[in-house]
Amino acid sequence: TFTGTNGAPVQQPILTTTADRVVADDLTWEAFTPMEILGRFETSYVRGETGQSVAITLPPIDGAPPRPSGEAAADFAAENQARGTN
Repeated sequence: TFTGTNGAPVQQPILTTTADRVVADDLTWEAFTPMEILGRFETSYVRGETGQSVAITLPPIDGAPPRPSGEAAADFAAENQARGTN
């Protein structure tokens, strides 16, 4: 949370990470520090001169947003029913 121009609290991102499932599946998570884990993925963050978090601008996301889970589940159930599987 940062302070906006009018003094009100403003939520802004400070870190973004894109994790590749292939890399994540092969990690022994407990063996690495948080910084080592972030270093294995596409991670973006900024620290100020004294180490404080600095707000970042998130990069655009390629592709279409995912369907709502209820819609996806209904489609999956309908496809299974059409194939005669449960």
